[in-house]
Amino acid sequence: MDEDISHQVSVEESRKSQSEMTTRGQDKLRRIRFSNLRPELLDRSLGKDPAMYDLSEPCGPGEIDYFISHSWKDDAALKYAQLESLAKRFQEANGRECTFWFDKVCINQRDISEDLKCLPIFVMACDRLLILYGSTYLTRLWCIWELYVFFATSVDSHRVQRSRSGL
Repeated sequence: MDEDISHQVSVEESRKSQSEMTTRGQDKLRRIRFSNLRPELLDRSLGKDPAMYDLSEPCGPGEIDYFISHSWKDDAALKYAQLESLAKRFQEANGRECTFWFDKVCINQRDISEDLKCLPIFVMACDRLLILYGSTYLTRLWCIWELYVFFATSVDSHRVQRSRSGL
């Protein structure tokens, strides 16, 4: 009997924790409009400037078109060219500019570890996963982690869009 109560308590705690994490993730959710996504932001040499966070804006679930998954080691100019092409097609099809969840500007660089705990919420809040696939993409553990999170939380593989950048 004590084991049943103990298990029930741990399940209740887990649900509470999941609920709190969902709320925290939704509160931290941000997006960047394509018009604010400058080419140099895709260059890893730019570093982690907390001021870049101001380029993004708060939003709610379903208000982000693409979660960008990419390797910082791949060519920034090629990745930006892919984004530019996608943004143009998106604008023509939808009559508005597209929005992205992009790590460098949507994660608070002053509190990275807290925001990264919300990664599953950030991924699920986006309409689609955009993979900027370059030569190092599959060699980067973080890229694989993003794919895992996406496929663990989404049953709709049609939400994935892949763009080759520099293969």
